[in-house]
Amino acid sequence: MNIKLPILSICIPTYNRAKILKESLESLVCQDIFQNTNQVEIIISDNCSTDNTSEIVDEYIRQYGSKIKYFCNQQNVKDKNFGLALSRGQGIFRKLSNDTLIYQPNSLRKIVEIVNANQNSRPILFFSNNKKGGFVECDTMDKFISMASFQITWLGGFGLWNDELGWIETLEAMAHTYLAQTYVLLKQFSLKKKAMLLNFVFCKMYKASTEGSYNISEVFIKNYLSFFEEYVKNGELSNKVFEKEKWLVLKKHVLPRIFNVKYHYRYDKTNFWQYTKDYHKSLKFYLYISQIFIKKIKQGLKNVIKAVWLEK
Repeated sequence: MNIKLPILSICIPTYNRAKILKESLESLVCQDIFQNTNQVEIIISDNCSTDNTSEIVDEYIRQYGSKIKYFCNQQNVKDKNFGLALSRGQGIFRKLSNDTLIYQPNSLRKIVEIVNANQNSRPILFFSNNKKGGFVECDTMDKFISMASFQITWLGGFGLWNDELGWIETLEAMAHTYLAQTYVLLKQFSLKKKAMLLNFVFCKMYKASTEGSYNISEVFIKNYLSFFEEYVKNGELSNKVFEKEKWLVLKKHVLPRIFNVKYHYRYDKTNFWQYTKDYHKSLKFYLYISQIFIKKIKQGLKNVIKAVWLEK
């Protein structure tokens, strides 16, 4: 007997975020394509949560049955849970999803349409959640990195076709880098030379209170940039594009989190100067840091003026 597989598996690794997970699930199950077809399933892979995650998920399983599947690991395996979440799905395309994503109305239908349209050619599909740029076909690594930049580190944009599950071993082996999905994405591109960068907003990102449990400089300067070394060496990625990315990830991602621009980030910030030593010979490095401090001073002045005004 032929069993028709779901088109899409939304695979959610989670740990101790029951309240936010409930909001994420609610934004998924309310969509028409989930309620009225069997094209979408939801997989929850729980990293041995100590909160009421299982009770929250049970509520939804009672309503929607096998469309939602819950697995609880015997222990917290940290980022190895990404591969487990993907392996537990049955969909033709299995998309990882942070447990903090609130999906937009009808976003699942759009994702399913994209999967259906690309089933035969099976390019890499990367969902950027960016409203600019439309759908971009990339056939060189230069173009892919230039267009996507460090967005490729985002867990919520990554997925695998159901005939690509051999990559799960690599995901598990590279879990210690905190960017296993990015490592696999680059390896895939090196083999396929074919990716679709899907720039459309499909979710809102809920800012989790536990954000930042890893060393931000180690992960995004040491680990992330090291992934590119072999591709620069073999000519797949030009040094020009690599150098641009090297400075972009520092300026746009690392420095704002090291110096708490806009938000109070909880990342481990130790050894920042050690991890950024390759930048120290350039005046641009110190210029970027000075720009950060100017922003912070301006923001501080705004806060003081606002406080004084409110007291009047």
